[in-house]
Amino acid sequence: LARIAGVLAWGAASLVSLKQGAYLSINFPSKISGYLAVGKPVLVCADGEARDIVEGFGVGLACRPDDPDALADLVRRFLALPAQERTALGRKSRAVFEQFFDKDILVKKYLAMIEAAKGKAGEDGAHGV
Repeated sequence: LARIAGVLAWGAASLVSLKQGAYLSINFPSKISGYLAVGKPVLVCADGEARDIVEGFGVGLACRPDDPDALADLVRRFLALPAQERTALGRKSRAVFEQFFDKDILVKKYLAMIEAAKGKAGEDGAHGV
């Protein structure tokens, strides 16, 4: 795991590329959280959840899937960014990871959801979860 993080940290950005498709547009590739963790900008060539995360949090750049010209343009746009802007995207990536994707935070959220579901089941007269 440390070796993978070292390799990812070496690059200027990380790339997520998904084919276009209904299932893939609702898919959240787990690699995105790993890319955010290393504090590098994320380039995403996809629609749906993957693109929403990158654009919504402002941690990288995106283009439509299944379009080699759009991907080439995405890379050119990224390389044209000033170094300090690329660095800022990377810092924001790490901050987003720490705020939303860190293991301890996710475990707390899951436990809270389970407790809420358990409480709701009790209110409805159903047996415990």
